[in-house]
Amino acid sequence: MNTKQADKFLPHPRPYYPWLILLISLLFQLYKSLLLVIPSVIAPDVAQAFQSNTLNLRILVLAAVVPLFIFQIPVGIFLDKFGVRRITSLGIFISAIGVTIFGNSSSLTTAYMGRFLIGLGASVALVNIVKILVNWFNPKMFATLFGVAIMLAALGDLIGIYITSAIVETFGWRTAMINYGLAGFIFSIFFFILVKDNAPGAQYDINPKVPQLKLGPTIVRMLKRKQSWILALFVGFVQTPFPISIGLWGIPYLKSKHLFTDEQARFVFGALLLGICISAPLMGYLSTYIKKRKFFLVISSLVVTLLSILPILPIHLDYLNYAFIFFFQALFIGMFPLGITMMKEQNVPQISATSFTFIHSSYVIFACISELLAKILFHSHWDHLVSFKNVVPTSHLPFIIRVTMWFGLAFIVSLFIKETYAKQKVQEELPATDFSEE
Repeated sequence: MNTKQADKFLPHPRPYYPWLILLISLLFQLYKSLLLVIPSVIAPDVAQAFQSNTLNLRILVLAAVVPLFIFQIPVGIFLDKFGVRRITSLGIFISAIGVTIFGNSSSLTTAYMGRFLIGLGASVALVNIVKILVNWFNPKMFATLFGVAIMLAALGDLIGIYITSAIVETFGWRTAMINYGLAGFIFSIFFFILVKDNAPGAQYDINPKVPQLKLGPTIVRMLKRKQSWILALFVGFVQTPFPISIGLWGIPYLKSKHLFTDEQARFVFGALLLGICISAPLMGYLSTYIKKRKFFLVISSLVVTLLSILPILPIHLDYLNYAFIFFFQALFIGMFPLGITMMKEQNVPQISATSFTFIHSSYVIFACISELLAKILFHSHWDHLVSFKNVVPTSHLPFIIRVTMWFGLAFIVSLFIKETYAKQKVQEELPATDFSEE
């Protein structure tokens, strides 16, 4: 079997069409963001409607977040086997069912069920973008366009709050949820009609034509590679701190230690978000241009580790200085998605969705370990931290320190990553029995 790398890629005969499909896939990512931020917007309304407490509201959030991650790997396998048309359309449809059930719920149990379905459907969104990029765009464009997807996802999380707030204020939360559901049903039909494919994968595939591999043995091959696990560790380590530093402990810590107002603390983290939006696509393009990716992962994890120490040092800066520091740190954080790009480059395009979900799901494992360690080691601070009551600066220190720990581990792991030189693998040498007869 000739395993020589084929360099000839096959541009789509209609150059605009891949961009159109990518655009509507990015709209699904925005739709996902709108649905996931719902609890943060309507928490008072939900608490009143169901007579719920803080614990119930946290469960309501987790009801969508948990399936979003635990179904990543099955979704990746299904996308690789059946293509984006059916699986992504089904994902949008399930999300629409979930938000409709949530809007019509008369009990917390029904609300939890609706949120679970939202997370299940939303688990397809980012994986679908990866599959579209791999099948329909030249590999040299992947890092840049994936960076754009990360940028738009971050912006979606930000503007999703404002969009949902405006809609809820105008129509009420139940009517807003039903309208979101109706939009999702229409969107799923539109996606199914517009996207054409046949198993396994998209009808059009930019990658060089090589003998079709069986999916199972190819996935096993990926799991046997040491680099797959090293990259999974790196991505897991760099993603784990974000719920701690951005989502849960960061803003309360800045407010309690530095006496920032809520607006000032949010401005600081807005600067962090802006830095990621700028850096992710830019570093994707630059690393492809110079054909080096490992350097960016090593230097970024080192710099971010060092900068993450600043919030716990006994120094006092105003919020503008902190905003600048966080923005500078974010320019390096924006390099982290290159780890996912390298994972994609080390595996054949046929399993691009599976390889992405494998590496992306590692975050869930380390996030659970992180929270478990916090509860065990810092039990005395846990109860008032989770409710954000009677918070003092020293209470947050154990949790902020975890940020530095995870980034430090990522730096150590990055030293063992092998360079891909921005070159996509398109064919593997496997036993003859590992090839399909198609």
